[in-house]
Formats: sequence, structure tokens, C-alpha cells
Amino acid sequence: MKKSFKLLFAALLGFAMFVPAQAETMTLTLFDVDSMLVTNGNAPITCTMVDTEGYTLQTIFPEADLAPMLNQEINSMMFYLDGATTIDGGELAISVGTTDVTAFPGWEPQPITGLTPVCTYSFTPGDTTVLITFDTPFLYEGGNLVFESKVVTATNWDEGSFIGMIADEYNVLIKRNYSSARDRFYPMTTFTYSGNAPVVNPGDVDGSGLVNVTDVTMLINAVMTSNYDAIVFANADMDGNGIVNVTDVTMLINAVISAR
Repeated sequence: MKKSFKLLFAALLGFAMFVPAQAETMTLTLFDVDSMLVTNGNAPITCTMVDTEGYTLQTIFPEADLAPMLNQEINSMMFYLDGATTIDGGELAISVGTTDVTAFPGWEPQPITGLTPVCTYSFTPGDTTVLITFDTPFLYEGGNLVFESKVVTATNWDEGSFIGMIADEYNVLIKRNYSSARDRFYPMTTFTYSGNAPVVNPGDVDGSGLVNVTDVTMLINAVMTSNYDAIVFANADMDGNGIVNVTDVTMLINAVISAR
């Protein structure tokens, strides 16, 4: 069997087909575990201090939770209020960025600098969610994500708070004009980003965007050793039956040959 595969490889070398990945709008919702939900008025934006210009909040989101968005463009973030807001207008400047730190220090915590302005936000009475739509998508290339909101135009305040979870570390910075404080809170958040559909390239076993003899080699090794950790399983399942076996190997070989 191995010998016959080697002969096929020799015939296939140099031939490949390229299948472009199809980008689509994806969503990622974090910190929505029902049994752990709490409310907080300090993050990610302020309701009670929206009457104070310059009032700034920064919230750090852990890199581990953002893995599905790696190297993708974030288009929006939605937060969930604990009830409808009565705030009308005002203006918050919204910026995002990344950092290596996961928490703010206890001694004289300062805002993280070098963030990218992405949009402004104004409240609408009756809203139960806060949708932050970026004017320009933010390319997320890894790291802990920093979300900043700063009051630039004050308006009347409300006692609104956001749904989320208590964080293990002090991941929230509260910056007033002459002082700063910290808090521990992950707001329930829905990210919208431009991503790739989970199954885009049947036969692209290594996830490179190409379907060629390399994929055939990897698939044969996976089937012969019953070790599928190194392959993109959905792409290797050529017949879509949820099982990867020699039938899929045969289909992949035929696909590569037909691309000649």
C-alpha cells in the first residue's frame, strides 16, 4: 500500500490547485455564563459618570478568549445593559489596542497608551444594549485587547450597569481627572469580525490555502496512524460524512490529479 502511494506522489508532484478562503461576518460572544453573571457600573463604559467630561475607563480582555479572532478585523463590540437606559446623547470617544499586561498595577495605575481611535458613541434612551460600531475595522493580531471609553461631551447620567462576570485580576482602570482606581469585571461582549468560515477548502488538509500533494501526504499519515491532531479535520473529510479514512484519501488524490 505504501509503495502504491509513493508512485501516486511521483505522478502528482508539481500539480496543485488554489482555493481561496471565503471571508464572512462572524460573531464571538464572551462572558455569558448564566451561573456566573453579575452587574457592574464601572465597565466597559460609564452610565453614572457620563456627566463628567474626561472620565475614562479601560477594560482588558484576555488574549486566550480572543483566539478565534486572531488576524481578523474586528468591526464592532456589543455590551449588554441590566435594563433600559434613560441616557440621551452625550459622546464617548472609543479606542482599542493591545497590551502584554493582563491587569493594572495597584500603585498609581495609569491608562495604557498607544490605542487606536475607532469611533464615537452616543446613548439612545430605551436601549438595552450598547453597540459600538467601528468606523474603521481593527485588525487583531494577538495580545490582550484593551477597550477604552472616554467622555468627551457630557450629558445627564443614569444608574445603568452592565452584565458580565467578575475577573480574576484587576483588568479595569477607572481614570478620573485627578485620581484613578481599579475594578475586576469582564463585560458580556459580542464581537463582530470578518473571519473565514470553518469549512472553506475541502482537501486543504494542512490549512495552507492550497490543495496539493502535501495535503495528500498529511492525510495518508493521519489515516495510517489514526492521529488527526495535525490536520484540519473538516477539510480532510472529503465526502462530508464525519469520518476521515482511505475513501477521503482516494477522493483527495483524484481531486489533485484532476487539477492538472
